[in-house]
Amino acid sequence: MDSPARLREAQPRREDPLPNDGAIHQGGSRFGTTQVTGGWALQGNFVGLTINSTAPARPDYAGLFSHSSLGPVKAFVPRPLLHTQIREQLRGDNGNDNNAKKVLVVWGLGGAGKTQLVLNYVQQCRNDYHATFWIEAGQKESLERDFILLYKTLFRVQIGSETRTVSVEDAVLGVKSWFSSRPGSWLMVFDGADVIEKRDSAGYIDIKHFIPDAPSLHVIITSRSSTAKDMTPLAGVAVGEMEVAQAAELFYRSSQVQRDDEEVDSEVESIVRELGYLALAVILAATYVSRTPRLQSDIKAYLPEYKQR
Repeated sequence: MDSPARLREAQPRREDPLPNDGAIHQGGSRFGTTQVTGGWALQGNFVGLTINSTAPARPDYAGLFSHSSLGPVKAFVPRPLLHTQIREQLRGDNGNDNNAKKVLVVWGLGGAGKTQLVLNYVQQCRNDYHATFWIEAGQKESLERDFILLYKTLFRVQIGSETRTVSVEDAVLGVKSWFSSRPGSWLMVFDGADVIEKRDSAGYIDIKHFIPDAPSLHVIITSRSSTAKDMTPLAGVAVGEMEVAQAAELFYRSSQVQRDDEEVDSEVESIVRELGYLALAVILAATYVSRTPRLQSDIKAYLPEYKQR
């Protein structure tokens, strides 16, 4: 399988700019100034936040909480086997108390399709939960930002005359307290939690510290770390290369190449095999093809150019 550097070179030469990583990752994490409903602007490392000290907690919450717009990409190709693994471990009879908190780790290489897989689960199983809370855990700053915004949402925080400063830690404790007194099923996703193993690593996040201890709470953690699954009794879900047919379908949907004959099918299969059947690599290559007219009309020209790099 090619190295990540090789995968980034999936397009021979850019004749038209490709969408950036953020566009492929559903808008991605934005760590600059973030305008929040209510007129607040949050930026960088959050030391504290001034809020109304008497803000009441919501008696309930329904829907989807997230900082970014979420939804599977247009060219998303379902991976039913992996979807079933997620659902069975969280919702199935696996010998555990189905009313207890469950933590499931979905791991795999960068670009394997972990986030899109979990987004598909959220979409397909949204009626199983009162609400879903999507936390961007790729960096400490984004995780803290989301917990402060979640605290604001759950406690209906408004700027008022009676104020006090609440630290990130207070926001975390407040969110945990809210969950501890709420019955029913809830889903919390920590997406992109890659640096959660060694405390001395740059950017280390103690992910367990942010997970509420509440009954009927399901937690999904997406990570590049294969050892992250050791933090939970559940087996976890390994997201590796796509099946040949899935990778080819993803290429067709993203490239808009017409399925004219078996010769084209064979060439597309050769392309996705060269790309290691990794979802992001296939999307990047196919997007390049979709914006390059000469490759649209002659898909056989792609691999020779790619291999010259």
